[in-house]
Amino acid sequence: MSDVAAFAQRFDDAVEGRLEGMPSVTFADRSVYPRPFVDAVDAFSAALGYQPLGDAWHVLSSEELATELTQQLRVSLAYRVETMPEDQAASISRQFIDLFDPESVRFLTNFRNNGWNPITTSTMEAAYVGIDGDLIGLLLFQDED
Repeated sequence: MSDVAAFAQRFDDAVEGRLEGMPSVTFADRSVYPRPFVDAVDAFSAALGYQPLGDAWHVLSSEELATELTQQLRVSLAYRVETMPEDQAASISRQFIDLFDPESVRFLTNFRNNGWNPITTSTMEAAYVGIDGDLIGLLLFQDED
């Protein structure tokens, strides 16, 4: 099993039965989206049925991403209910980051300061994308209030 498939399985296992929010993870081979990184992210999002954001994506460092992903995994968006222990959330966040080449990766989000530019029709959402020369991945948190 590839590292990506193994991560996707661990992620699904970790969030299975979660009563708050609807987290999901999706990956694709970067060669399917051979455009500049923001255009590739938008094409990937559109292929999944989500709204492209263009320049509205926010770039994150790996440290910022680790902090934000840990928080999103740990508590639900809508009601801030704890859904996972912090150490497990931090481990999953680091595993996602480690899937990408540290020399070429870009991390993007639609979520900043408890607000977001929507890519879905959910009441609340936070999308996190990793993209490098080989891989593109989307962690999406959706919730309804």
